[in-house]
Amino acid sequence: MSALIARLPSSRLWIPLLFDYGLVIVLGMALDAGSGWGTPATLPVAAGLVAVAVAVSVVEIRLRRAYLKQAVPSAESSVPTQRPWGLPAQINPADLGFLANGDRGALLSMIAWLRAAGTLVTDPQHRHVQVAAAAAPRGAGPLGDALRRLAGSPEGLYLPGLNPLSHYARPDVVTREMTALRDRLASRGLLDSTIWQAPSTTPAWHRPWPVAVIAFGLAVAPSLLVADASAASWAMLLAMTAMLTWTGHPATLPTPRRSTPTDGQWVVEQARRQHRIKAGETDPRAIAVLVALHGDDALQQLDPELHEIVRAGLFYKLIPDPLFDNGW
Repeated sequence: MSALIARLPSSRLWIPLLFDYGLVIVLGMALDAGSGWGTPATLPVAAGLVAVAVAVSVVEIRLRRAYLKQAVPSAESSVPTQRPWGLPAQINPADLGFLANGDRGALLSMIAWLRAAGTLVTDPQHRHVQVAAAAAPRGAGPLGDALRRLAGSPEGLYLPGLNPLSHYARPDVVTREMTALRDRLASRGLLDSTIWQAPSTTPAWHRPWPVAVIAFGLAVAPSLLVADASAASWAMLLAMTAMLTWTGHPATLPTPRRSTPTDGQWVVEQARRQHRIKAGETDPRAIAVLVALHGDDALQQLDPELHEIVRAGLFYKLIPDPLFDNGW
């Protein structure tokens, strides 16, 4: 029952709660309940268990509210007070690509830059491999230098292996530079911290006392019902089922929704207004900026060969491992 409850959204918890109540009522009718409030022996036990169940449920609800309030910052606190107006024209193309489309955007814009500068060319025998043809352009930074070194190795720069989700091991140098890129953007306040927050839910029964109270109450309930099927026994069993339903549901973090974009989103929007796709663009850095901001649309016009490689699924694609491929 608790496994099914955990899958329900919080707004639908009334369904199993009513179901539990219905079972209790049917059980009470079957036992011919209703002979007063209870005997002097059963009434204190039932009242005590109801009081403990209510108290523990209140504590549990308060703790969960405190957890959610701490885990999810308020929308008001995330609204920037002053925009970084000069930043969109100064930020690195790889950083723009990351803000626009994550790891894939950063790597694709950098590879487009290196190709436009003549640093990388496609291996004639393997389209999904880039090889080094010249030094990295000035300003490409550590990520550009790392990609150029990989392309200059005997294996070349294997594009599908850049995806951290692929079963191919992502080069450590790429992982290190992408981590540094994320940290740099986070330190400048351009990343929404809730994006990197994990996990999104807490497990059901994440504290022991609701389980203990429910287990004890459900163990005592049959004895009281058999000995004295009274209103006190009913009330105790109803309290136990309600507690089972509500406290057995995991506390789920709501999806953050903001009425205003974060600084990083704002930078991307401003940069897109400043940099439109221009056919015939030849400046390597400008090409990287356009690819970072406009993705495959810019790539199709400015680097058709790389666009075809991407479109064919030979870049940043999750290649299923034949040992674990389930046919997807």
